[in-house]
Amino acid sequence: MLLCEREMRSTFPHLMNRLVTQLFALVGVISLAHAQAPDPEVSATEKGIAIKGEAGSFLLVPAALRLTETNYEGEKPVLELAGDNTLVAKFPSGAEIRLQASPEDKAIEASFSGVPAGAWAFVFQMQIPIDFSRGGRFSLGTAPLQDFPADYSKQLLEQKTAKQFTLVNPAGIGLTLAATQNFMQVQDNRAFQWPVFMYIYTYVFSSNPGGSSFRIHVESLDSAATTH
Repeated sequence: MLLCEREMRSTFPHLMNRLVTQLFALVGVISLAHAQAPDPEVSATEKGIAIKGEAGSFLLVPAALRLTETNYEGEKPVLELAGDNTLVAKFPSGAEIRLQASPEDKAIEASFSGVPAGAWAFVFQMQIPIDFSRGGRFSLGTAPLQDFPADYSKQLLEQKTAKQFTLVNPAGIGLTLAATQNFMQVQDNRAFQWPVFMYIYTYVFSSNPGGSSFRIHVESLDSAATTH
């Protein structure tokens, strides 16, 4: 009995050390499994600003300049690439918006000029694949995530004045677009026999009087959750 006691006393510290080491290793594995996805990449292309990451590949497009609130179609731009990873959208009225993609900051820096007096808003659009109807989710602002509908039920799924759009794919991997507060919408384009969803960011000039620039920051969902 005394021998067994001595053996137990001598081996107990070693067992505890092994247990602690294994525990730390397990915590490391769990932490790695839950590590945030890398932030998406942003770059300027001839068709819009490309956003590519583990949540998917998307294209944010300067789609129109609405001269009045009821001018739904608006002026359509001519897009061209400039230096420094920059996309320039030129409108018939003389308005111009420059979108500079910053891969280091994971941001889109927008600046504009020549906007006619009384013009209402720039409209940006981003298509979301219809596959997101199989478990994808979204939210505007700080609202809880909601499911994309499997079947068409209405054109406008959500709309509000907000600073952030959150998108999560069916695999549970997400990203956010954080922008100057303005009008945001999520639309089901099956209303027009076009099987895609659409995120719409409308930069209303009267909501930002005197402004001539704004920023859109792109983040992975985990990263955004810890900084916003």
